[in-house]
Amino acid sequence: MIIGLTGSFCAGKDTAAEYLVKKGFIHYSLSDAIREEADRRGIKKTRENLQKLGNELREKYGNAVLAERALETFKDQKDYVVNSIRHPAEINALRKRPDFFLINIHAPAKLRFERMKARNREEDPKTFKEFLKLEKKESQIKGPGQQLKKCQKMAKITIIHDKGFKELYNKLDRLVYDLRLKLIKKRPSKDEYYLGIAEAVSRRATCLRRQFGAIIVKEDQIISSGYCGAARGAKNCTDIGKCIREELKIPSGERYELCRSVHAEMNAIINAARAGTSVLGGVLYLFGRDVKTNMICGIEPCKLCKRVIINAGLKQVIIKQSNGLIKKFNVKDWIKKE
Repeated sequence: MIIGLTGSFCAGKDTAAEYLVKKGFIHYSLSDAIREEADRRGIKKTRENLQKLGNELREKYGNAVLAERALETFKDQKDYVVNSIRHPAEINALRKRPDFFLINIHAPAKLRFERMKARNREEDPKTFKEFLKLEKKESQIKGPGQQLKKCQKMAKITIIHDKGFKELYNKLDRLVYDLRLKLIKKRPSKDEYYLGIAEAVSRRATCLRRQFGAIIVKEDQIISSGYCGAARGAKNCTDIGKCIREELKIPSGERYELCRSVHAEMNAIINAARAGTSVLGGVLYLFGRDVKTNMICGIEPCKLCKRVIINAGLKQVIIKQSNGLIKKFNVKDWIKKE
């Protein structure tokens, strides 16, 4: 589950995030990437400087860049709480994950101003009039700039934090419980279901670089599976304890003739042939994970596997990308490129 937090200045977003961390969530701030960039450039991390730097990153890489970078770091079956969401494009990117929920934390303006005064930061407005002026200014920004008001309007759930911490924590507890029930009741799509099985198959892989698993589905039935590993009867990389291509520092995608493994896609097709089962018109689901980082490898089949897939008569390949999203490839498009 990913809970995104938005809201006005001093509404209680950080307080909510800190509580969710105590409940087992992993905290991620979209502004972390901006702060890291500021450190690299030796820029003082004031609100104004961070806003300018964030705008610069959005202009260069797109308005959703901070959210897209965040999605690449999120691993499956983990709970995350994300704050510093300040642009609608970031929300749209995060919403590609079916387990993302945007929560607006709200409180009356005067109460929020009192909280701001209590934290006593140098760059904060000193009067209520200045406070309201700053909020109005930031709500009218367009393009790559912060658009807090638009973000708040995009939230389907709002929590009012106008009393003590205990009430806020109780509201968060009830919310998390309700969201978990919602996810439990939601059936995975067939693509999610089959990719989950491909992920389970990948755990049998013997490659020391990447673990890939593949299944072939035809007429809504799994007819074959395969994972990357050495030829039948030969020793695997896990048996000999080394990867030749790794030792020679060969980049990914090159010199496959040196590799001991048969790729998962090929093995799935070979296993179907051994069983006398036709894969013609089938769909291949592919899941991969990097051994070193444990991150999803959201890459399409290599050139050799593509040619085998074309000749086998498969019609589609579906993969899970590094951000957890699903991507589909029509084999006909590969034929045109060949």
